[in-house]
Amino acid sequence: MPLSVSLPSFGWKALAWVVPLSAVVLAGCTTGVVAGDPALPEGFEAWGAPNVELNAYFYAATGNDLVVPADAFRDASGSQSTVSITTIEAAALTPAQDYGLSLAFASAEDAALAYELIEDHTEDFRWIQRDGASLMVGAGEEGWAEALRVAWLDDERLAIEEQYGGVWEVIRLLPQEAPATPVAAGFVRSVPENIEDFLALQGVDVPRLADAFEFIKVEEVAFVVYSDDLDMLPVTSGIAGFRELDVGVVAVVQAGYPGFVVDLLLGSFANRIGLETVKVEGRQVRYRGLDGEAYLMMVSYGSSLFFALSPTREGVEELIRAVIANQG
Repeated sequence: MPLSVSLPSFGWKALAWVVPLSAVVLAGCTTGVVAGDPALPEGFEAWGAPNVELNAYFYAATGNDLVVPADAFRDASGSQSTVSITTIEAAALTPAQDYGLSLAFASAEDAALAYELIEDHTEDFRWIQRDGASLMVGAGEEGWAEALRVAWLDDERLAIEEQYGGVWEVIRLLPQEAPATPVAAGFVRSVPENIEDFLALQGVDVPRLADAFEFIKVEEVAFVVYSDDLDMLPVTSGIAGFRELDVGVVAVVQAGYPGFVVDLLLGSFANRIGLETVKVEGRQVRYRGLDGEAYLMMVSYGSSLFFALSPTREGVEELIRAVIANQG
């Protein structure tokens, strides 16, 4: 059973903002684009990922403590308590069934409080474990969930580049000059097989989305979340929570077709869903406001598609300018 509260699902909410919106434009890939050393959250590259098979991964670290209301956990409604978290890590084999969450708290006392808030809901998880200032939960198939628990407890990790070379090549396309402080990053693999589950967890229905990704041979999505003022996680979920966080997202997807094919698909589909064409730094960019709640911009380079998401029009333009500057 998937986590249904703001904090445990924070990683998947970020993915749910990123992945479905990339599908709106049907594109991706590395041909003719600039790859380099992108600006990533503190510790992301050095820490690597758990040494288990993963189809999705999310890591957040701001360099400062994140204050989290107790209401972000289950059955804490009305509580005035807060805890402080230093690192969030979410991992999944399948997002609706096989997943885990690891939280590093500022103190063992904070971890104990969080444990107290969820310990009555053990039926939702394969296991719950507190280790000093860390709290971890796992769900799903016993073999995979146990392997994840051992990897976290024994610090069995490998560099993402070593585990998933294709993912790392996509990550290297993200901006080298960050438009704001990178606070989170992650990836999704085997996108056609996993995208619908990611969306279903958020109550989002995009018909034939998996088919669209499969058609243009998109296998990986990589993203970075940026913010210069992130010190508290909200209880609110979905787009409302996204606006409350005041963060921006830049992502890139890969397609298995040449750039001219991707451009044809992009133009046709963009017209059908009402995307506008605007100019940013002299380059044609696709744009759409999402019911006044968020703003999306997309730009293609060869067979790669980059897109940016922000709660404000000014913010999304700043993000897409970072992509354009990086690609030259």
